[in-house]
Amino acid sequence: MAANEFAVSDLAARLLGTDATRATSLRDILTAALQELIEAELTSTIRAEHGQRSPERVTQRNGHRPKLISTPAGDVEVSMAVSPPSDRTRSGSPI
Repeated sequence: MAANEFAVSDLAARLLGTDATRATSLRDILTAALQELIEAELTSTIRAEHGQRSPERVTQRNGHRPKLISTPAGDVEVSMAVSPPSDRTRSGSPI
């Protein structure tokens, strides 16, 4: 969870304008926020952080692909998780 906390504090610094080394724009902030939401939802669905091994884990991450999202602030590109090739928890044979 530490990575998420760092990302949130980084985002807060950008919003407050205390990070003078970066040019901030609404598109940058929106991209960072969307990416954090995507990763948080993925972690919740998988029931494990990236690289974490646990008995509660229900599937695995299988890489990322870029996705262009159109917003009122302009087009932003985020990294979407790729689904595993098959549902390994399903029993029975395919029809």
